[in-house]
Amino acid sequence: MAIGRAIVYEGQDTIAFAPPFCITKDEVEKMISIIDTSLTAVKKRL
Repeated sequence: MAIGRAIVYEGQDTIAFAPPFCITKDEVEKMISIIDTSLTAVKKRL
Protein backbone atom coordinates (compact mmCIF):
# COMPACT_ATOMS: atom_id res chain seq x y z
CA MET A 1 0.00 0.00 0.00
CA ALA A 2 1.45 3.33 -1.01
CA ILE A 3 0.93 5.98 1.63
CA GLY A 4 1.93 9.53 0.87
CA ARG A 5 0.45 12.97 0.83
CA ALA A 6 -0.42 15.62 -1.69
CA ILE A 7 -2.62 18.67 -1.55
CA VAL A 8 -4.09 19.78 -4.85
CA TYR A 9 -6.31 22.82 -4.71
CA GLU A 10 -8.23 24.02 -7.73
CA GLY A 11 -11.13 25.76 -6.04
CA GLN A 12 -12.35 22.50 -4.54
CA ASP A 13 -13.48 21.99 -0.97
CA THR A 14 -13.57 18.21 -1.00
CA ILE A 15 -11.26 15.60 0.49
CA ALA A 16 -11.40 12.25 -1.25
CA PHE A 17 -9.48 9.11 -0.48
CA ALA A 18 -9.91 5.49 -1.43
CA PRO A 19 -8.23 3.05 0.92
CA PRO A 20 -8.15 -0.60 -0.14
CA PHE A 21 -10.85 -2.94 1.12
CA CYS A 22 -8.17 -4.95 2.96
CA ILE A 23 -6.69 -2.43 5.38
CA THR A 24 -5.34 -2.85 8.88
CA LYS A 25 -6.10 -0.68 11.87
CA ASP A 26 -2.47 0.52 11.83
CA GLU A 27 -2.80 1.57 8.19
CA VAL A 28 -6.03 3.47 8.93
CA GLU A 29 -4.35 5.25 11.84
CA LYS A 30 -1.38 6.16 9.64
CA MET A 31 -3.73 7.47 6.93
CA ILE A 32 -5.57 9.63 9.47
CA SER A 33 -2.27 10.91 10.85
CA ILE A 34 -1.10 11.89 7.35
CA ILE A 35 -4.39 13.69 6.66
CA ASP A 36 -4.10 15.53 9.99
CA THR A 37 -0.49 16.55 9.32
CA SER A 38 -1.35 17.70 5.81
CA LEU A 39 -4.35 19.77 6.88
CA THR A 40 -2.37 21.31 9.74
CA ALA A 41 0.37 22.34 7.29
CA VAL A 42 -2.21 23.92 4.97
CA LYS A 43 -3.91 25.71 7.89
CA LYS A 44 -0.59 27.29 8.91
CA ARG A 45 -0.23 28.76 5.41
CA LEU A 46 -3.67 30.40 5.42
